[in-house]
Amino acid sequence: MKKSVLFFLSVLICSLIFCGCGKVFNYDITTVLDKTTIKVLDAGDNAYGESSPIEVGKNRVLQIESALEKGKLKIDFAEVTAVGSSDTSDDYIVGDVVESITLSPQDKMELSLEPGDYLLQMTTIGETKGTITIEIVKKS
Repeated sequence: MKKSVLFFLSVLICSLIFCGCGKVFNYDITTVLDKTTIKVLDAGDNAYGESSPIEVGKNRVLQIESALEKGKLKIDFAEVTAVGSSDTSDDYIVGDVVESITLSPQDKMELSLEPGDYLLQMTTIGETKGTITIEIVKKS
Protein backbone atom coordinates (compact mmCIF):
# COMPACT_ATOMS: atom_id res chain seq x y z
CA MET A 1 0.00 0.00 0.00
CA LYS A 2 2.75 2.47 0.97
CA LYS A 3 4.68 1.73 -2.23
CA SER A 4 1.65 2.37 -4.47
CA VAL A 5 0.84 5.66 -2.69
CA LEU A 6 4.48 6.74 -2.91
CA PHE A 7 4.60 5.80 -6.60
CA PHE A 8 1.36 7.72 -7.27
CA LEU A 9 2.65 10.85 -5.48
CA SER A 10 5.96 10.66 -7.38
CA VAL A 11 4.12 10.48 -10.72
CA LEU A 12 1.87 13.37 -9.69
CA ILE A 13 4.80 15.58 -8.68
CA CYS A 14 6.69 14.81 -11.90
CA SER A 15 3.59 15.64 -13.94
CA LEU A 16 3.18 18.98 -12.19
CA ILE A 17 6.83 19.86 -12.75
CA PHE A 18 6.72 19.00 -16.46
CA CYS A 19 3.43 20.88 -16.99
CA GLY A 20 4.87 24.03 -15.44
CA CYS A 21 8.00 23.89 -17.59
CA GLY A 22 6.02 23.94 -20.82
CA LYS A 23 5.07 27.63 -20.57
CA VAL A 24 6.57 29.60 -23.45
CA PHE A 25 6.80 33.38 -23.41
CA ASN A 26 6.82 34.93 -26.87
CA TYR A 27 7.12 38.61 -25.93
CA ASP A 28 9.06 40.81 -23.52
CA ILE A 29 7.34 44.22 -23.50
CA THR A 30 8.65 47.18 -21.53
CA THR A 31 7.38 50.75 -21.43
CA VAL A 32 9.45 53.53 -19.92
CA LEU A 33 7.96 57.01 -20.16
CA ASP A 34 7.06 57.47 -23.85
CA LYS A 35 9.07 54.55 -25.26
CA THR A 36 7.77 50.99 -25.64
CA THR A 37 10.14 48.16 -26.56
CA ILE A 38 8.70 44.89 -27.86
CA LYS A 39 11.13 41.97 -27.92
CA VAL A 40 9.85 38.97 -29.86
CA LEU A 41 11.55 35.91 -28.41
CA ASP A 42 11.77 33.34 -31.23
CA ALA A 43 7.99 33.12 -31.57
CA GLY A 44 6.25 30.74 -33.95
CA ASP A 45 3.64 31.76 -36.51
CA ASN A 46 0.48 33.44 -35.17
CA ALA A 47 1.82 34.02 -31.61
CA TYR A 48 -0.38 36.61 -29.89
CA GLY A 49 0.50 39.16 -27.20
CA GLU A 50 -0.77 42.40 -25.68
CA SER A 51 0.91 45.36 -24.09
CA SER A 52 -0.24 47.51 -21.24
CA PRO A 53 -2.11 50.61 -22.42
CA ILE A 54 -0.06 53.49 -23.81
CA GLU A 55 -1.21 57.11 -23.84
CA VAL A 56 -0.90 59.25 -26.96
CA GLY A 57 -1.21 62.94 -26.18
CA LYS A 58 -2.29 65.91 -28.28
CA ASN A 59 0.21 66.89 -31.02
CA ARG A 60 2.10 63.58 -30.64
CA VAL A 61 3.03 60.89 -33.17
CA LEU A 62 4.47 57.40 -32.87
CA GLN A 63 7.88 56.75 -34.37
CA ILE A 64 8.15 53.03 -34.99
CA GLU A 65 11.36 51.20 -35.83
CA SER A 66 11.82 47.50 -36.54
CA ALA A 67 14.97 45.60 -35.70
CA LEU A 68 13.42 42.22 -36.48
CA GLU A 69 15.90 39.53 -37.47
CA LYS A 70 13.28 37.36 -39.15
CA GLY A 71 9.53 37.20 -39.70
CA LYS A 72 6.94 39.95 -39.51
CA LEU A 73 4.88 41.47 -36.70
CA LYS A 74 1.33 42.78 -37.06
CA ILE A 75 0.35 45.38 -34.47
CA ASP A 76 -3.26 46.45 -33.93
CA PHE A 77 -3.85 49.66 -31.99
CA ALA A 78 -7.09 49.19 -30.02
CA GLU A 79 -8.77 51.96 -28.05
CA VAL A 80 -8.97 51.34 -24.30
CA THR A 81 -10.97 52.95 -21.54
CA ALA A 82 -9.74 52.77 -17.95
CA VAL A 83 -12.28 51.65 -15.38
CA GLY A 84 -12.00 51.51 -11.61
CA SER A 85 -9.85 53.60 -9.32
CA SER A 86 -6.24 54.69 -9.68
CA ASP A 87 -5.26 51.85 -7.32
CA THR A 88 -6.33 49.29 -9.95
CA SER A 89 -4.54 50.56 -13.05
CA ASP A 90 -4.85 47.20 -14.84
CA ASP A 91 -8.64 47.47 -15.21
CA TYR A 92 -9.71 48.65 -18.63
CA ILE A 93 -12.18 47.94 -21.41
CA VAL A 94 -10.78 47.21 -24.88
CA GLY A 95 -12.63 48.93 -27.72
CA ASP A 96 -12.26 48.97 -31.49
CA VAL A 97 -9.02 48.59 -33.42
CA VAL A 98 -8.34 51.99 -35.00
CA GLU A 99 -5.11 51.21 -36.87
CA SER A 100 -3.18 48.12 -37.98
CA ILE A 101 0.38 47.94 -39.22
CA THR A 102 2.63 45.08 -40.32
CA LEU A 103 6.37 45.43 -39.76
CA SER A 104 9.15 43.59 -41.58
CA PRO A 105 12.85 43.66 -40.69
CA GLN A 106 14.37 47.16 -40.84
CA ASP A 107 11.03 48.98 -41.38
CA LYS A 108 10.66 52.55 -40.06
CA MET A 109 7.45 54.54 -39.99
CA GLU A 110 5.62 57.38 -38.33
CA LEU A 111 2.03 56.86 -37.21
CA SER A 112 -0.47 59.52 -36.20
CA LEU A 113 -3.30 58.55 -33.84
CA GLU A 114 -6.01 60.58 -32.16
CA PRO A 115 -5.14 61.50 -28.55
CA GLY A 116 -6.15 58.71 -26.17
CA ASP A 117 -5.18 55.40 -24.65
CA TYR A 118 -4.33 52.39 -26.81
CA LEU A 119 -3.58 48.73 -26.29
CA LEU A 120 -1.06 47.11 -28.63
CA GLN A 121 -2.29 43.71 -29.85
CA MET A 122 0.54 41.85 -31.57
CA THR A 123 0.50 38.79 -33.83
CA THR A 124 3.53 37.21 -35.48
CA ILE A 125 3.54 36.30 -39.16
CA GLY A 126 5.87 33.36 -39.66
CA GLU A 127 8.64 32.52 -37.22
CA THR A 128 9.61 35.89 -35.77
CA LYS A 129 12.50 37.18 -33.69
CA GLY A 130 13.80 40.66 -32.93
CA THR A 131 12.88 44.02 -31.44
CA ILE A 132 10.39 46.76 -32.25
CA THR A 133 10.59 50.20 -30.63
CA ILE A 134 7.70 52.64 -30.49
CA GLU A 135 8.42 56.14 -29.25
CA ILE A 136 5.79 58.83 -28.71
CA VAL A 137 7.28 62.17 -29.77
CA LYS A 138 6.11 65.72 -30.38
CA LYS A 139 4.69 66.24 -33.87
CA SER A 140 7.07 68.30 -36.00
